[in-house]
Amino acid sequence: MKRGSIELMVIGAQKAGTTSLSNYLGEHPNLLNPLCMEFTYFSDPKEYEDDIDRFMERYFPRVVPEGVRRIAKMSNLYQFSSALVRLKQHNPDCQLAMVVRDPVQRAYSAYRMACYDGWMTYDHGYMERLLREGKKGDELYDLFVGYGLYAASLEVIWGVFPKDQVHVFRFEDLKRDPQSVCDALFRSMGVGPHTLKAKDKVHNETSQARSGALAAAIHWLRNESNPIKRSVRSVLPYPVYLRLGGAIQDANRSNKAFPPMEPHVLVQWGAFYREHDARLAEMIGADLSMWTSQRLI
Repeated sequence: MKRGSIELMVIGAQKAGTTSLSNYLGEHPNLLNPLCMEFTYFSDPKEYEDDIDRFMERYFPRVVPEGVRRIAKMSNLYQFSSALVRLKQHNPDCQLAMVVRDPVQRAYSAYRMACYDGWMTYDHGYMERLLREGKKGDELYDLFVGYGLYAASLEVIWGVFPKDQVHVFRFEDLKRDPQSVCDALFRSMGVGPHTLKAKDKVHNETSQARSGALAAAIHWLRNESNPIKRSVRSVLPYPVYLRLGGAIQDANRSNKAFPPMEPHVLVQWGAFYREHDARLAEMIGADLSMWTSQRLI
């Protein structure tokens, strides 16, 4: 196995259970996740300028036991053709796992996460205005709306990787039966079966922050360009740094849920995605009848 090899990459979709899937897969004794939550090497041009082996050494043990395969996750990789091409160049046989979620619910979950993380402030009317006034190329429009155009993304993915290396799952199936999803990926990698131990645990759950100001401060501290973060990381072992950051963020988590999208806004968003979702259903041969776009219009 090459030092820089990744044998399975969870490529998205963002807010569709990718953290949970990555953690489930990492339970297998022959699969090894990196220490980082998001494997940014192929999607970050600055990271990509560095040698991949040096990047790998930051997040994987220098010596990997015989028979152990490296896996990783980048939850928005499916959105960037250049990143997919880079991944293919380094790992032509890499298996890809993509989870698709009702794009209306995914978008609202991503917006709630942005508010919880402190780089946006919750606005009751924001989602309705975004769909009405936003446009392709705007950062937030692309993040909340564009990331849900799975059919177009899948066509790009299939243009880079062979279809038999691309595994697409519904979010509903991952949530209902993560064991079956992981079993399919275990088989694709040629590793033996493994019974999941933490399949009922929810990862990366979003609720309102106790303090918006503290959330904004945490977001600033976690930014890669922040000199304080670089200084702390140079002193603390990376696993300790991750646990510390997670503990601070969890301490700011409240039990108060965000309000649901209003019915008329759901209908508007569903109408936008209706044809896109119907096309996706045909491409992957999946029943998406319970998605907002297919049931509310």
